[in-house]
This record gives sequence, structure tokens and C-alpha cells, in this order.
Amino acid sequence: MSDTSYEELPYSARVHFHTHPRVLATTAALLGVDTADVETARVLELGTATGSNLLAMALGLPEAECIGIDLSQGQIERAIEAREAAAIRNCTFHCRSIAGLGDEFGEFDYVIAHGLYSWIPDETRAGFFADCARALKDTGILVT
Repeated sequence: MSDTSYEELPYSARVHFHTHPRVLATTAALLGVDTADVETARVLELGTATGSNLLAMALGLPEAECIGIDLSQGQIERAIEAREAAAIRNCTFHCRSIAGLGDEFGEFDYVIAHGLYSWIPDETRAGFFADCARALKDTGILVT
């Protein structure tokens, strides 16, 4: 895959209901795992694309803080445009690599990386789970 292919053929905008913090918290509760309060959760979506999945969450969880990261400047620009058009204020987007994700965004209750693992380069994949673990609170949930 070339460096520009993602810009030329962007990921389609979709909502992935199974990644919603309410679904994740319910599943965790059924397994006996405690989670953070969904209504005020901090949610990070890696590979957010146009932000459609994260924006839907942010709209339904107005007290939550949602952050989306994607490597594609074009996708992030579309996400910001959609956020502004919908007047959603609890969601931000950042154009950057997920490699070496540090603590610049703080810790999260939920980290979503829907379908991302199979698309990232080997050098990023090697540290993917360690990067996600650093981004999660002790009671955090990762969904890939």
C-alpha cells in the first residue's frame, strides 16, 4: 500500500455499534469486569477515519470526552468538518501516527481500534498493544 492510497481511497464512514462504550461496559459487566461510568468516560478511537463512529458516540454521550486519531490529514479534515456541522463539542480529532502513542492525551476508559491492527505496518504493529496499554486506565477496555 502506498503512502497516499488512504488519501486516494478513504475508509468508508460507518458506525460500529459493537464498539460503543455502553456495549463494551455491558459485555464487561456480564463477564464480571468493572468499568468506568460510560456517561463521563474518556474514549480514544485509533484510526478514526472521518470520525463517524466517534461522533455518533460523542453525540449520545454529551458528558464524555472523545478523541480520534488518524494518520490521514484528509480524513481528519472531514471529521472536523462533520463535528462542526453537527456542533459536537466533546470530540476532538488529531492527525498523527498511532505508533509510540504516549501520554500526551492522558489515560482513557475505552480505546477503540476497530479493524486497525490488520492495516498497520509491521513496525507499528510490534508496539501496538503496549501503546494501547499505556493509553488505558487500570479499568480501561480495549476493543480491536
